[in-house]
Amino acid sequence: MWDFFHSFLRRYFGFSKRESRGFLFVFPSLLIMYFVPYGISYWIDAGRTDAYRNYLEEAEIWEREMLANEPETLSKESKVLYPKEMGETNVFQDSTTQSKFKGYTKPNKPTLNTLGFHETDSLVLQVVSGVGPVIAGRIIKYRDNLGGFFSPSQMLEVYGVEESLAEKIYQTFPFEPVPLKKLKLNSVSLKELAAHPYVKYGEAKVILAYREQHGALQGVEDLLKIKIFNEEWLARLQPYLEL
Repeated sequence: MWDFFHSFLRRYFGFSKRESRGFLFVFPSLLIMYFVPYGISYWIDAGRTDAYRNYLEEAEIWEREMLANEPETLSKESKVLYPKEMGETNVFQDSTTQSKFKGYTKPNKPTLNTLGFHETDSLVLQVVSGVGPVIAGRIIKYRDNLGGFFSPSQMLEVYGVEESLAEKIYQTFPFEPVPLKKLKLNSVSLKELAAHPYVKYGEAKVILAYREQHGALQGVEDLLKIKIFNEEWLARLQPYLEL
């Protein structure tokens, strides 16, 4: 038999006689080392399984003896441990357990203070989902530069604000008409007038030049005498003007 293995190893692997002897000695050792851990693991698991099976059998015997000897004086703690044997389907149906919760009520969920949109600032506005510091800053700056909103739709004039976001803002901070900060046409400076979002710098220069040439305006409608302005332009700006 050994001669057959020696000749096989020399023929197919080119082993010398000494090398083939060494291989035949080492190979069985490797096989033993490979399978020994599996044998040890199987032996340990078998012992654990037997111990657990014995534990279950002993627990079942103890349970039966307990139920047979003390069926009426069994403690409530045992009923909780063995609900099926006691005919109980829900361990929380015990009257003592239920009585602990009598008179308790679910606490009310706290709410936030309700503010109108005109009372908000760039920090408070960020409580609305989808409003970050950049958008909040733009909205408040635009509102303040205008002198306040006279219409909810003015929110859509802010860059980056769409109708869905405006609705979410007004759901949290309701829109309320409030007195607007107005510009006095007969005394406003060029810098103040040009700072208004509805008035460009060139338009502000024309208005002040007209005032210097014709004197104090008698009414806001006098601005229509300046040929570049029309009623649509004036209707948007008029809520922020006074004499």
